[in-house]
Amino acid sequence: MSGHEGAQKYKNNLKLWIKQRGYKLYQVAGEVGIGIRTLNDYCAGRVPIPRKILEQIAQFIDCPISYLENVNASSEAVLGSDESKTVHSPVNWIGLIESLQDELPSPLVNQEDVIVLTGEEARLFLSRLGEDDMPRFDPERRSSILKALQAVGRASSIAVVIPHILVNPEPWERLIAATSQPSALNNETLSTFTSLTQACWKLTNSGELIIAEMTLSSFLPTLRQLAPSQPEAALLASQALQLRSVLVSHNLKVAEKLALCQQAVEYARLAQNHNTLVAELTELAVAYVYNNQYDKALTSYQEALMYCGYDDVSPLLRSRTYVEAGAIFAHYKRRKEADFYLDMAYEAFPTDPTSDPAHLYADHSRGGLAFYNGLIQLEKGQAIQAWNGFESFKEYDLAIPERIRVLIVNQQGRAAILGNDLEKYAYCLEEGITGAVTLKSKKRFAEAYSIFQQDMPKGWLQHQKIKPIVERYHLE
Repeated sequence: MSGHEGAQKYKNNLKLWIKQRGYKLYQVAGEVGIGIRTLNDYCAGRVPIPRKILEQIAQFIDCPISYLENVNASSEAVLGSDESKTVHSPVNWIGLIESLQDELPSPLVNQEDVIVLTGEEARLFLSRLGEDDMPRFDPERRSSILKALQAVGRASSIAVVIPHILVNPEPWERLIAATSQPSALNNETLSTFTSLTQACWKLTNSGELIIAEMTLSSFLPTLRQLAPSQPEAALLASQALQLRSVLVSHNLKVAEKLALCQQAVEYARLAQNHNTLVAELTELAVAYVYNNQYDKALTSYQEALMYCGYDDVSPLLRSRTYVEAGAIFAHYKRRKEADFYLDMAYEAFPTDPTSDPAHLYADHSRGGLAFYNGLIQLEKGQAIQAWNGFESFKEYDLAIPERIRVLIVNQQGRAAILGNDLEKYAYCLEEGITGAVTLKSKKRFAEAYSIFQQDMPKGWLQHQKIKPIVERYHLE
């Protein structure tokens, strides 16, 4: 049997999707623990792919297994026949847009920035966009989408924003074309995907983590493909990778978060943008902390502090860097430095953070200040000061992202335990768990559960304030 005939025996889309997701074969082989020659054999279809290996690859490149193994479902219907334009969601979305071009409600065309959908409507919209057969788009699916879109404005307890650019095919076509024709990535296209990245931050901060991740994954792989050769794409890819790292951390993929942050820093260096580089260095430091690599976190913060000396670094980014650096110094019991940078963070924080040029990707707010304030006091062993530090954001009567509020509540639980205040801890335990469940955040749940298991006195287990929570959520 010839090599070519052998390649036909176990058809799959493995190589196609590895390329589309922006990875090299050696990266995938190293991640799943197989040789590069073995992976080449799998990609060529010369030997069958063990299910366990396929699952590991699918998880690493963030792709459904069905797309890797089912040629008919993904290579033709989803990706199209031209391998040079293998971008999953944009192709689907263009198919959707073309099929609805004359039927879309006018707000999608006339409104300048966003349309408003309820949470359910947005989920329906985005889930339909991700289906394998969207380019064919049968009448029943067409009706479902139109019903969702035309329901704009109906009463709901949750509303999210979806940019109108989702229904404009031209930027998606240009983004895809830029992989072979760099000039296609013009200012208008970059502006479009900058706006979409900002919308994903807004979705994340409103608690719509799944929708944000689905939206981001539709264009980030192509940006990653463009980034090494185009500084403008590198800048946007860096910021999008930062958000992606935030989202994966909520599913406890801390090793993946670290890899994403490392690449985000690399792209920020290519883009030569101080604001983005400071943002990515601080997020990388957070990833190191999540992976219990505190020495590397300190090094990353120290580099970010160096760049904070540049005049073009935004006040909001300076504030974030100062307060997080303060927390790492507190971890190392360097209290004077911790207090110094905490004070600097409050001084640098802008009066109106929403007007800061790095507002969205800085990922910093009064809630962030409060969190690290409390964390620094916890490291000092000061229970009352820690509780008050965590509470301090409430002085400004400002709403903060729910993911940050739940983070604060969880750590307040530690302050309550340190202060031997069972009632306050019971409140934090229940708030932390219910918040994590609402967010569908494994990380926020793991934080609450870890504090319950490791920090809470065992004598509290049978207390009337604690026992019902333990039973309700099956914590034992």
